[in-house]
Amino acid sequence: MATTLRARPAALNLTETAHARIADLMARAPEDAIGVKLSTPKRGCSGLAYSVDYVTEAKPFDERIDTPGGPCSSMAARFCT
Repeated sequence: MATTLRARPAALNLTETAHARIADLMARAPEDAIGVKLSTPKRGCSGLAYSVDYVTEAKPFDERIDTPGGPCSSMAARFCT
């Protein structure tokens, strides 16, 4: 029996507003930024918080998501990939 691979679902689905926000962030990004990273570090009352940071280099477990506003990545280990 042959193994069939199926396409992985998107790490996350971004709204049009999120696309616009990423475009705005990238327009104001430092020169060495290659994208923004979405993550959920452990902190805050619930134990988790949302974080949006500029990325200057890709990490092994980052999942790149290309958006009309620029690249975005999510941390596979901490976010939703």
